[in-house]
Amino acid sequence: MSYFMKIYKEKIFWDLYYHYSFKNIMQIPYILKINLNSCCGNFFFDKKKINAFFIDINNICNQKPIFVKCKKSISEFKIKKNDNIAIKLTLRKKNMYNFLYKTLNLSLPLIKGFEGLSRNSFDDFGNYNFGVKDYSIFP
Repeated sequence: MSYFMKIYKEKIFWDLYYHYSFKNIMQIPYILKINLNSCCGNFFFDKKKINAFFIDINNICNQKPIFVKCKKSISEFKIKKNDNIAIKLTLRKKNMYNFLYKTLNLSLPLIKGFEGLSRNSFDDFGNYNFGVKDYSIFP
């Protein structure tokens, strides 16, 4: 069990339960998965750079990402059908908690001028979204 997962199950879970006085433990919010998406534009036409980027994402998350292929050709962007245009990754369970711990405690404080995450980034379904411009902040 990862460190952050242990903290969540032993402390945060019950703090939420008593603080908000839920009637049932099934009402407590929890994290199902973390989705990571990255699109790099013309970056995908250089094989050396894409392999380095693939390895970096693999090292950050300890999981192999998947290439996303283009569904149709777009001549204005010089993209052909079935070209690799993005990388996606879904983290669950132990990898998810490890990545979340690294992000919240190690990476986000390294951002210059970081003042916290916005509460306005929640959507209607309870999902939270935020973007990072430079992935080199991850250890």
